[in-house]
Amino acid sequence: MPEIYNLNVTVKGLTPNYPVVHCTAADGICLMVTGLHVINAGITMLAMGLSELFDLRKSYVMVAGIAGGNPEHTSTGSVTFARYAVQGDMQFELASVPPNWPSTSGYFPLGTKGPNKYPGSILGTEVYEVSEALRHRAATVAKRAKRKFNDTDVSREWRAKYTQLAARQPPGVQECDTLTTNTYWNGAGIAEPMGRYLKALTNGTGVYCSTESEDSGWLAGLFRAFVLGRADFTRTIIMRSITNYDRAPPGVSDYDNIFSAQQDVTYYVGLQNLYLAGREVVNDIVNNWHTFEKGIPTKNYVGDIFNTFDKPNIDIGLVADNIDTWEGFDEGAIDYIDKLADPTRNGHGLTIEDNEAEGGKQVPRVDAAQLYLLGQEDSLKGKHTQLVAESLNRMLAQAGELGLRDIPEQMSMLRFADPKCIQVEGFRNDEPDMVVVHHQEGGQLSLRAVLKMKTWWTGCELGALNANPNKTDLGRWLGQLAWYMNQGNCKYGAFSNHRETIFVKRSGQTQFSVSPTYVAYPADTNHRPALREAYLYWLSIIATDHHFDEKLARPDMLIAVGHGSSDPTTPQSSPGRRPVGKPSPLGGNRPGSSGRGGGATGGVNEQALLKRLAKMELGEDIVGINGHESPPISNGVDASQLDADLETCKLVDIDGTCIGWFTKDVKIKKRVFKGTFIRASNGEKITSIMKVFPPEDDPSFDDGRTTLFDTELWASTRMNGSQYTPPLITSGRSRGGYTTPGGDVVIKGICPGIRVQDDVWDSLTPATEGHPILDALKAAIQAFRDQNLVLWDLTREDVLWDESTQKLTIVDLESADSLTRVPGATDRFEIRELIPAFWK
Repeated sequence: MPEIYNLNVTVKGLTPNYPVVHCTAADGICLMVTGLHVINAGITMLAMGLSELFDLRKSYVMVAGIAGGNPEHTSTGSVTFARYAVQGDMQFELASVPPNWPSTSGYFPLGTKGPNKYPGSILGTEVYEVSEALRHRAATVAKRAKRKFNDTDVSREWRAKYTQLAARQPPGVQECDTLTTNTYWNGAGIAEPMGRYLKALTNGTGVYCSTESEDSGWLAGLFRAFVLGRADFTRTIIMRSITNYDRAPPGVSDYDNIFSAQQDVTYYVGLQNLYLAGREVVNDIVNNWHTFEKGIPTKNYVGDIFNTFDKPNIDIGLVADNIDTWEGFDEGAIDYIDKLADPTRNGHGLTIEDNEAEGGKQVPRVDAAQLYLLGQEDSLKGKHTQLVAESLNRMLAQAGELGLRDIPEQMSMLRFADPKCIQVEGFRNDEPDMVVVHHQEGGQLSLRAVLKMKTWWTGCELGALNANPNKTDLGRWLGQLAWYMNQGNCKYGAFSNHRETIFVKRSGQTQFSVSPTYVAYPADTNHRPALREAYLYWLSIIATDHHFDEKLARPDMLIAVGHGSSDPTTPQSSPGRRPVGKPSPLGGNRPGSSGRGGGATGGVNEQALLKRLAKMELGEDIVGINGHESPPISNGVDASQLDADLETCKLVDIDGTCIGWFTKDVKIKKRVFKGTFIRASNGEKITSIMKVFPPEDDPSFDDGRTTLFDTELWASTRMNGSQYTPPLITSGRSRGGYTTPGGDVVIKGICPGIRVQDDVWDSLTPATEGHPILDALKAAIQAFRDQNLVLWDLTREDVLWDESTQKLTIVDLESADSLTRVPGATDRFEIRELIPAFWK
């Protein structure tokens, strides 16, 4: 591209080695070289952003650089586009580690005393997030160059040495994330902990696939220019080609891997493919400036880890003035929750009878809309106050009239157990510092009406809000919940602590109704899961005729279910569908958005869908249900085989790419199936049609197979009198135990806060045939071995599997600063995220 040198502009403050910016004369394409490593890149980018010679306010800034690659996710010669850039070396590092150190390197996060934890100290440049919509568009157009990508025999031979499937693939284009360090490191012993660090800082949503030395720096410089109004951070693209692997293949040392002659070849292959892919992206911007000029709309948070530019569009004062009693709160739901308070109820399981209101009727269904459940894991006290709707109404109404200092309500102090990752930015606009203290038997708290909660990392679309102050109160959380409900156009919400829940219904733009407080478990019961478990049970029953594709990554905090709508009281579909499993860990949907752009969810015309399914023929497309514009869905099997498939299929893999519906009735070949779950993979072909209840016209259809409810909120229930299994595991059950087709293990999100009696865990031996927790964890252990994975604890409790005794042990991290591994223990699993690697 020789025309790039038509204009050559010297800019003060650029790296001395590359002080000139080169530009074309006609279309405003410029090339700037940042120089190597974080400091050069950061100062150079900031100098460029502040220069009076350039105006970056409508400019698209794309890095085009090389990187090392993670063989688990990419291959040499490939071009990657990142959503997150994580600075990996802002950590402690030990040259030698203590005994039983749970990591393969001496790195561990600042503000902690060991590895695999969320940092206790956050400085602000740890994570930058760019527009996912722009990233996806750039990656899509870059794929046009794939057929021209360079490759060599030497590159292919080097890739063949690796055992990972991704590493052996020819050059391609991937959407995955990058990690910045000043140190040029190599080896699995460092790479794997670095990958876990990236995963933690992105709330489990990032996918580590490239490592480089500049991205955190130039993004910091550009973001500072953005803060000063000199650039637009939403127009940022991170493009890196893979020129080597971050670890050696089998039989090669890490030292030899760095200096191998093959890397000289893969280096040039990566550079050539970087240019080919980048040219497609630049041409797309230039040729479609009518689209790009106004910016590519994005729904994910964009910015730094401090959530600097996520401003709400709601005045919490209006919320406080419009809280009233939720009249007619569903009696069926109340009856259901009351059943959970029964101390004689056995274990975690609920039978189908527990899910029916008085008179045999199913509890009322919540209409499809986004729902948030905001909860806590532990409390300072064992028992919390019960706050009725009238007192809450009076308290918040007075907050609008008299000021917060004048509210004499009694409440209790709450405490969260997770890492300290929260800052409160502001309160009432007119009274930013108003605080009132309530007293109650040795405890007190500060009540604040929150304008917004400023989180270091969240994942609202994923179903997570890592908000963990040491002291908080009900009023603050209800204000936060109301703000998130408004932001996501949500109709229903709930706040849950260890034992109690308050349900919230949105009745207008800034009007919210609050239910009485419900207690799920009495203080003297030994059954002590957090109330969110009870509420998720309830939700799984009342909302099973809708599709829920939100993941539950950190179930102790904010849980997002379903999709929003532009009308908070009337769910509806919206055009387009964003891929499942593409969450926003830094603030959820943008203000004014309609949830996740949910496509069919909540707006599916069920009757139209059923009619189409009843007439399915081989290869026929199901297009435009209720007018939405999601991809066409085709049945992948001949309609004549559907009956047989229903009788023989097992639970297909439940992962983030699946799309499905839970319908009341499906009629196929004049046969009506009640409660049928239809799943499609990648939005293209129906891969399974699962029966949950036996058809009324076919009582013989009884194979004991059950679809379990899981923490992704896939609707499920029991079949043929078998016990309803709680959201501790996710798996399909056949006669042989908890399995899935092809041996794939599907276990996601064992809920934290589960306190199981010692005698229960002591009974978990191979003799306990068919015990779901044992079966699931044993399957998980095997999956970890197959994948060569070891995940260490990030929460308060740990599960240890002792290979020699085939027994499970729970370790309480509260009582020990460090853990000593059980003799013979080969694997240790984090309760909350057993297999996050399967969440792709």
